[in-house]
Amino acid sequence: MQELPAAIGRYQIVGLLATGGMAEIFLARVLGPSGFERPVVVKRVLPHLVRDERFVNMFLDEARTVANIRHPNVVHVHELGTEDGELFLVMEYLEGESTEALLRRLRTRDQRLPHALAAHIVAEACAGLHAAHELKDEHNELVNLVHRDVSPHNLLITYAGQVKVIDFGIARTAERLSRTDAGHIKGKFAYMSPEQALAEPLDRRSDVFSVGIVLFELLVGRRLFKRANDLLTFKAICQERIPRAVELEPSVPPQLDAIVAKALERDPAQRFPTAAAMRRELSLAVRELPLDDSPPELLSSLMRALFAERVEQKEDLVRRVRAGSTVGSLPAAETDRHINLPELGSATPSGAAAGRVGSGEAVAGGSSQTPPPVADPASVEPPARPPVRAPHAQRRRTAWW
Repeated sequence: MQELPAAIGRYQIVGLLATGGMAEIFLARVLGPSGFERPVVVKRVLPHLVRDERFVNMFLDEARTVANIRHPNVVHVHELGTEDGELFLVMEYLEGESTEALLRRLRTRDQRLPHALAAHIVAEACAGLHAAHELKDEHNELVNLVHRDVSPHNLLITYAGQVKVIDFGIARTAERLSRTDAGHIKGKFAYMSPEQALAEPLDRRSDVFSVGIVLFELLVGRRLFKRANDLLTFKAICQERIPRAVELEPSVPPQLDAIVAKALERDPAQRFPTAAAMRRELSLAVRELPLDDSPPELLSSLMRALFAERVEQKEDLVRRVRAGSTVGSLPAAETDRHINLPELGSATPSGAAAGRVGSGEAVAGGSSQTPPPVADPASVEPPARPPVRAPHAQRRRTAWW
C-alpha cells in the first residue's frame, strides 16, 4: 500500500482518492476559522514528473485556467501552492457522482432518466462551459478556452442536485504554457467533435458537439459513437450518418430531438454558436415538459435514492473530517464499474437483442420488456448487489472527487 504524506502544504492528508496520468488526488482537511475543519481535494503532480517541464507546464495550465473561472456549475479552485519543489492544486470536495455513474446505476435497474432531467443536466453543464468559454485575460481579451474533454465522466452531479463541470486538465487556451505535439489528439475519443478527432483547430463549438453527445446518450441510453476500437469510433464520428435521438427512443420530445440534432451537426457553423445558446433552448424545452417539482429538487431526490448507500458513506466521511476524527477507508471513487452502456455499433436487426435502455428491444443479458422511466425518484430502492450486465469491464479513468 502506498505510504501517504502526512500533509501537503497546510493541508492534512486523509486518504488517496486516485492516481491519474500526471497527478495524485488526495482527500485532505484544512483548519478554518474558529477551529472549523473542512474537506478539500488536493491534486499533486506525481513526484517523478515534477522535474519534467512539459508536465509541470500542463499542470500550471490547468490551475491557471480553472482558478479564474467563477461559476456555480464549475468546480471551485481554492489555491495553487508549492512546497519543496512540489506543485499542488486545492479544490472543493464535492459529494456526488459523475453523470457516467448515474447512467450506469440507472442501467443496473433497467430504468431511464426522465427526459426533463436529462435536458436540465446538460443545460447546467452548458452554463458552466459558457463561463469557461468566456474567460478573459488581464487585458480583457478572450483566452479562447476549449475544455476538449466534455463527457459524462467530467460532469459531476452532487447529491444536492447541482451539476459541476470538472477536470480542465487538458483544456486549451491560446496563451497556454504547454504545447500539444502536432497531430497529437487529447481527450476521450468517443466524445470528440469531428474537428478534434481530425486534430484541426478548435473553438467553443467543439465543446457544444461533445455536450450534444452527452445529451443524446442521456436521452437514448446508448453510446453514440463508441465502437470496438478507435478506428471504428473515428469513422463513426467523422463519416457515418448520425441518427436522430427519436429514431432510437421514440419517446424523446421533438424539441429535445431537434436540439440534439443541431448540437451534433458536423459543420461547426450549423451548430449552436455558443453553449449559452444551447442552454437557452434546453431551458425552454424543460419548461414545456411535465415536472412535479423543480429540476434541481427532482435531481437531488433521484441521486439520493439511487445512491443511498454512497450518500451515507460520504456524509459520514465529511462528519469525521470536520470533527478531526480518524477517517479510515474512503468510498470508491466510482461505482458500478462493471456496467457498460450498449453501443449503437452493436445494434442488431429489429426483434433481436440490441441492448438499448428504455426501448422495446431487449437489453443484452437482461429483460426484453421496456424498462420503466423513473417517475418517482423517492421510490427507488438500491439493491444490495446490483446485477452484472456486462461480462467484461471497460477500462475507465478513475474520478478524483
